[in-house]
Amino acid sequence: MRGGTIGSRARWVGAMLATSALMTGCSTLGAGSAPGDRTNTPSTAPSTTVGPKAEFARPDHKLLSGRRATLTAGDLTVTTLLADRSMPGLTFALDVVRGQILRHHAWAGGGELTMEPTLLASSSKAVAVALNVEGKGGKRTSVVYYDPQSNESFASPALISPQKWAEFTAAVGAKAGEEKAAALKALASPTWPMGQGPALAFSQEGNLVIQFQGGSQPNVLLTGKEAGPFLTDFGRRAKAAAQYPTGAEAAQTFAPASPDLVARPKGKQKDPRPQLALGTDCTVKKCVALTFDDGPVPETQEVLDALNKARVPATFFMLGPSIDAYPEMVTKASANGMEIASHNLKHNTMSTAGNEALAHQISTNSKNLEKLAGTAPLFLRPPYGDRSKRVDAEIGRNSMAVALWSVDTLDWKFKTTPSILSYVGQQTTNGAVVLMHDIHATSRAAVPAVIAKLKSDGYTMTTLAEMAPSDYRFGAPFCSSPALPHSCVR
Repeated sequence: MRGGTIGSRARWVGAMLATSALMTGCSTLGAGSAPGDRTNTPSTAPSTTVGPKAEFARPDHKLLSGRRATLTAGDLTVTTLLADRSMPGLTFALDVVRGQILRHHAWAGGGELTMEPTLLASSSKAVAVALNVEGKGGKRTSVVYYDPQSNESFASPALISPQKWAEFTAAVGAKAGEEKAAALKALASPTWPMGQGPALAFSQEGNLVIQFQGGSQPNVLLTGKEAGPFLTDFGRRAKAAAQYPTGAEAAQTFAPASPDLVARPKGKQKDPRPQLALGTDCTVKKCVALTFDDGPVPETQEVLDALNKARVPATFFMLGPSIDAYPEMVTKASANGMEIASHNLKHNTMSTAGNEALAHQISTNSKNLEKLAGTAPLFLRPPYGDRSKRVDAEIGRNSMAVALWSVDTLDWKFKTTPSILSYVGQQTTNGAVVLMHDIHATSRAAVPAVIAKLKSDGYTMTTLAEMAPSDYRFGAPFCSSPALPHSCVR
């Protein structure tokens, strides 16, 4: 992700306070470590080495500014890192991966699951955060890599040059011994949770650790010297950030990502790396975002059931009075991995609200959602689409983007499935944002048909966070995917 100029951020120091169930607050990243502790913590899988330990580095959590939010729902205990607002790309990326993990968990039948973030590398040139998950599938880890200079985030394979991927996998296979076949199969898969690919990160000594999913296969370690020839420029920066961690500072003005971070082999050869994007790559696939306004209501469960049955996500823009009336539905939708967004505290024309009232409405609804969803909303959709530069700026100060729409189903007016499908079919293009309302029974009834129509037309449904542009920044408005050239911005 790349963004515009971001104001200077305040330094966040001192001990962070642990969060309680369904509440948010300041806390430590990687709880259990003593302040300043940079020693290694035992890996979730045994090491195959006698010498250097195949364990990820664990820098002081205070090097990365932010706070944590906790979602507790049934057997779920999910801790989310909300990074400093000067790093919107990191917050977005962590939100994307969190949602993927929760959706895949729900689709697999649910059950016990805990999720905890851990800082693996920190500097003004590279940040790595692991999302450590334990549940019925064993222990699994997804690593989010973030470039503070460009505001872009990537999956683990971005550490390795595309031209060196084959040599890298061969080296890992040779180190895996009897597990060679399983190691090579895992490396060919997108990183978990998009696939079963391993998490890649550096040890405190600067060695590259390949941690396989599930905990049944031993970690593999390549020494710094062995891994060095395979690394991208960003990979080398990430290694330094793990070995010699410093405070993470975002650039005042974001620059294009390092060329070898996103480089493809020359000519028509396909990039051999299984994944760079942390979510669905909407520059490659036809994407569409389903969004629902004005809820939640108890019947929002019908929409969740339809989405889970079809294995697709959606974004819910939740309204103040509905949140107060049905808080359990906010928590349930978030626990199902849906994107929770704000529709303001009141269903009013925000452009006519006074400065004090506007600030109160935006911040209060965001805080209420954070308490119930266990994560802060990254989007606000103004009621009626009514907005101004002043409204956009206040939304930006609250670390959200202004989310509009490009497909209006008029489901509030023409309350039939054929009418809704007609608007979806006529208006939907690649990167579209579809507007519906989960408060209407007729709209809820149309959801399965809308999903079927979009799938038959070749669309992949994503959350708005997955559809986020590479130049995303807080306060920016969009009505279709800004990652695409034809994006409309109102």
